[in-house]
Amino acid sequence: MSPRAANEIEGRRTVSAGQVVIVTLLSLLMAALVNADSLVQTVQGQSFGTERTIELAIAQPIRTISHWTGLDLPRKLIDNAVADHDAPTGAPKPAAPRNAPPPGSTTTTLPSLRVPTVAVPLRSGWRGIP
Repeated sequence: MSPRAANEIEGRRTVSAGQVVIVTLLSLLMAALVNADSLVQTVQGQSFGTERTIELAIAQPIRTISHWTGLDLPRKLIDNAVADHDAPTGAPKPAAPRNAPPPGSTTTTLPSLRVPTVAVPLRSGWRGIP
């Protein structure tokens, strides 16, 4: 059996798990570099604490490297092409709530609950229980 045939299964070339891990990590690093501004903005929106501090300590150098290398430019070009200048870079616009009461009004009544009866029993969703 030739060495080349040992790396093929049904005509497809196989790769080692180590190669898959390396490609995955490089892909995640590239995504972080391209989207670094949004990454920092997301972390800054978190509540104060140790977790936020650690995440900022990691995200801000990534953003600096992204700016130095120019890897943030594709994201900026896409944002400018979309021409959505109302939303900050990387942040989606908040969706308007559906069926929301008008501003200033409050609702205090709860919806009525169905009362189970013998004719229409309550179904629990567990298998084996009627």
